[in-house]
Amino acid sequence: MKEIYSFSVDLETKTTKEVEKTIVDKETGKEEKVKAEEEVVTSEPVRIILKEPNRRQVEEADMEYSIEMSQCVKRGILTKAMLANKYTDTGGLVAEEDAKSLAKSYGKLGEIQSEYTRLSTKTGKKTKEDEERLAELLEDIAALRKHIVDTETAYASLFNHTADTKAQNRAIMWYVLNLTHVMREEDEEPQVFFKGETFDKARLQRLLVIGIMQAPLPKKIFKN
Repeated sequence: MKEIYSFSVDLETKTTKEVEKTIVDKETGKEEKVKAEEEVVTSEPVRIILKEPNRRQVEEADMEYSIEMSQCVKRGILTKAMLANKYTDTGGLVAEEDAKSLAKSYGKLGEIQSEYTRLSTKTGKKTKEDEERLAELLEDIAALRKHIVDTETAYASLFNHTADTKAQNRAIMWYVLNLTHVMREEDEEPQVFFKGETFDKARLQRLLVIGIMQAPLPKKIFKN
């Protein structure tokens, strides 16, 4: 099985076992052996694997995307193209001032990066002034990048609830549910982590795992 990514974790499991303890009777002073239940925490190394999808799985994920997109449009949720056209009719998606500010920031960022590259690749020993200037340029680059990201993120958030985004999230969820595998020490082959006969049943299992991650789940939850 081809892997995209994998990592290992220690899975702690709480179990109870019957132990024999010796107690002393306060009245007689005699020792007595009694049986009692004791909680034991065991640690098991578990490997989580994200499998590389095959062509059939990619096609199935694309199908999930198309179905979700179609359902969103039927419910009246706008696509990115529809939303962009709507803003175009009212003067454009990006305000004129923000557009000018972004263009100016990108231009300034290019100039500063060019100066930084020129100074950092300067032959010979750098002077104290050169080092101070490089530090200033780095601060300016960081500030400009933050300004650009903040401005673009503010407009990108407008598309968070479009049909395209919902369909994309559905496809990503499909990949997570179908490509995540787990391998324990006793397993010969990796096993599907989120088991379920349908997409929605597998998604429910994922929500259960996230919701009660700190508690051991009943084994019946993991059955098809």
